[in-house]
Amino acid sequence: IPAGPPQFVAFCPDGRRAYVSVYTMGADGAARADRPHVVAVLDTATITQVAEIPVDRRPFASDCSADGVTLAVPSHDDGLVDFIDTATNTVAQRLPVPPNPHWITHTPDGRWWTANHESNAITWIDPDTYVSKSLPLVALGARPGVSPHSIAASPDGTLIAVVAFD
Repeated sequence: IPAGPPQFVAFCPDGRRAYVSVYTMGADGAARADRPHVVAVLDTATITQVAEIPVDRRPFASDCSADGVTLAVPSHDDGLVDFIDTATNTVAQRLPVPPNPHWITHTPDGRWWTANHESNAITWIDPDTYVSKSLPLVALGARPGVSPHSIAASPDGTLIAVVAFD
């Protein structure tokens, strides 16, 4: 991938494209501002890059909607989620969330959920209005834990699992 080292990968349901988060870390442990922060789009049949989508700083673990229309990309350093239109490979919507979103997932009702690492909170986002609500882990009845790192939804959408890194 010409833009830099690949970090995370996601597929949409049809499997025709792989979406790879790309950014470069410096020796000081910070993302390099002089290097691209993009999502590289790969054609899985030919294993070639077909597009490069500029996003915010340090794109982390993305997720694709069930219908394959939207890719949601959490940008760790900017506290934003970029919603990419997969037909045009452009950012269609940008939404602020609490600092350091690491991971995003969706439930069958289309709602997006982020794990916001440095905020000790998760956020849910309505897919129709892009209205969001962030909740501390303790408000959700979770056991004490800090630094929500990754998040996943059960197939029926009744459970959200959050891994607390620290």
